[in-house]
Amino acid sequence: MPGSMSFTSFIGVGLLAEGPSLTPLRYFSLHETLPVAPLLCVLGALLIGLHLFLLLRPTLALKGLRAFPRNWVAGIVLTAICVPWFALLFRYNVPFLWMQDKQEFLSLAALALFFPIIWYMKDLLAVRALGCFLLLFGCPVRDAALWHQPDWARWIVMGWIYLLVVIGIILVLYPWRFRRWVERCLAPPSKRNVVAILGMVTGLLLIISGLVLKS
Repeated sequence: MPGSMSFTSFIGVGLLAEGPSLTPLRYFSLHETLPVAPLLCVLGALLIGLHLFLLLRPTLALKGLRAFPRNWVAGIVLTAICVPWFALLFRYNVPFLWMQDKQEFLSLAALALFFPIIWYMKDLLAVRALGCFLLLFGCPVRDAALWHQPDWARWIVMGWIYLLVVIGIILVLYPWRFRRWVERCLAPPSKRNVVAILGMVTGLLLIISGLVLKS
């Protein structure tokens, strides 16, 4: 940052350090290239569509959600998305200074984890991979909306992202909770309707935020 003497800040997965004795860590950011309006409008429409499907076709939606944790193919697909994404982050973003000269090795090591993950973590792999996806997904969305105004619209996006991060952490650590959430929060019609309406409202707020956010 021009004019600053020394600072340390945590952005996404990159710890940036600048000063006379430290070399700045490399950080790959999409916030200057990823258009925030189309991104949030697409995400909002997707949320509305998914929750509308849950509201209108609950039997089919619940059947898919109940089968999802043991769906190994879905787990492989999500893992195939998450592992290269994670490797890319290690290639361009390093959380500690001592890792800076090992970026290429760490990114290749992350890619090498794909087959051990899908073979030795078959049990509830889809849920764990979904949790990883939610953790990774928030970074580019946060970057896209970070420096935009007005504040209220930006905080709607940030609040939704950090909610996804918390859910992602829980799914990675406790994947069995996914099925419990489905049975407790989506199986009862009254609770399911509330969740569906809240999801559609969230999608609408994301669309509105995408339309009003300006750099």
